[in-house]
Amino acid sequence: MKYFKTYNQFLNEGKENLDENLLDNIAKLDTLLLYSPNVKAQQEWEKTADYYLGKQEYWDQLDPMDVMNALEDAWLIMKKYNIKESVNEAKTYKKGDKLKIKLKNGKKFDVVFDSYSRTKGVALGKFKDRSGEYDTKPFNLDTIIESVNEGEVTKKTFLDLWKEIYGENFISEYPAVAKILKNRPNDIDKREISRIWDETYGEDFKEEYPGIWDKLD
Repeated sequence: MKYFKTYNQFLNEGKENLDENLLDNIAKLDTLLLYSPNVKAQQEWEKTADYYLGKQEYWDQLDPMDVMNALEDAWLIMKKYNIKESVNEAKTYKKGDKLKIKLKNGKKFDVVFDSYSRTKGVALGKFKDRSGEYDTKPFNLDTIIESVNEGEVTKKTFLDLWKEIYGENFISEYPAVAKILKNRPNDIDKREISRIWDETYGEDFKEEYPGIWDKLD
């Protein structure tokens, strides 16, 4: 789903797209503001969100126009308190993300992320029961120990990022590794790239190229 990265982009494109993009965007900004280190922004957004949600618990229960208005108010609060227009300040998950959680008793479970709850620190996820069916239940975000989706990157994304960061054509500069990656699946893990790099050049990829390593998170 498309995420409006700036307020101006939202104004130019958002009001013409009253669809699921709205829910994706409000979920991200809702999380960003609820977990903002700026207490005033957090409190103002809580009051604003409660006003729009009323007795409803989830954004997808509202009329699209109400979600649009809430999204615009969220942007205005971010601008008011000079909060960076990026979701990178808070760890966010999207519907369908595969997670692993660990409870206090030590038990681990695989969860498919569904949506954020209005209760801070709580989300809804789909758990597979003994019959193989999925049951939606709440879980605490602080129990997440791994996102199965993290670290994955397509070969095209990797090559584009290398060009963007280092100004080099990766294929022509590092043909040995490029040849190996060519025969790998389209989705490759950065740890796999690191292993291949170490075996080929005897270098620690993470230490030698921290710029792209961090981008691949």
